[in-house]
Amino acid sequence: MGIILLIIILFVLVIGVFYIYTVDKIGKLDVKARDAASEIDSILWDRKHQLSKILDILDQKKIHYNIVKEKDNSLGIGMPPLMQEQACRELDEKDMDLQEVLKENPSLKDDEDFAKCLSRFDQLRLDLMQAQLSYNNKAGMFNSFISNFPASFVAERHGNNRKNFFNYIFKENKIHKDIN
Repeated sequence: MGIILLIIILFVLVIGVFYIYTVDKIGKLDVKARDAASEIDSILWDRKHQLSKILDILDQKKIHYNIVKEKDNSLGIGMPPLMQEQACRELDEKDMDLQEVLKENPSLKDDEDFAKCLSRFDQLRLDLMQAQLSYNNKAGMFNSFISNFPASFVAERHGNNRKNFFNYIFKENKIHKDIN
């Protein structure tokens, strides 16, 4: 009787340790994916800010543009990937409009402040591409872990759902190479 009780206690102990390990692992993978998503949010915010600085320079120079200037930088932290993709799409459309302004006003290349903002704007686009890869990698690891038993059982009990991927396809951007 004592040996059976000891075996049951050990079995329950092993199950408990495994459960705690699984909960901890799910939490750590979730935090990594959220951190990567926050990096995308901050890059989008910074890119939008750089665009507003570029538009301010165009306003100072009284150069006409067809880009809608927003009153504030209303991007928030914690946006789902679908909203992040929409923000990327909008910024890329504004980037295309900015290309037209540059074609019509080649003297902008000589403005140091403009060139600096434009360079930062372009670099943030590259940073965004890298952040997308990082996020998708971390979301994939999270999804893979919670899709296997017994982690799927634990994840379901704790309300953890699969992470959506950030699937924005960046258009080739050749525009600003001669300025930078």
